[in-house]
Amino acid sequence: MTISYPDGYAKELAEDCGLFHTQGMPCDTWALNEEALDEKAFIEHMDDILGEKKKELSFEMNRTSAGILYVYFETSDTVQHMFWRYTDPKALSTRRIVRTKT
Repeated sequence: MTISYPDGYAKELAEDCGLFHTQGMPCDTWALNEEALDEKAFIEHMDDILGEKKKELSFEMNRTSAGILYVYFETSDTVQHMFWRYTDPKALSTRRIVRTKT
């Protein structure tokens, strides 16, 4: 089954960068909403995804010599959406902030 264009690109990327998410929004926002993940685990998950994207960008920057290279880092946008409820007293969520040791 082909998952990239050109054929073989996903394999080449995985060989250089390691395994990576391939489709859609990879962060598991529903796990946080449904309390299957706590905030700390969600942030760690987001950090892992950000690390993948940084490796992929580096891979492409090292082999791109001309043209435009565009990468969207959605991490900060996703995190602010997921934690906005803690700044809005009218938010639907009644969840409390879970304090963790850092």
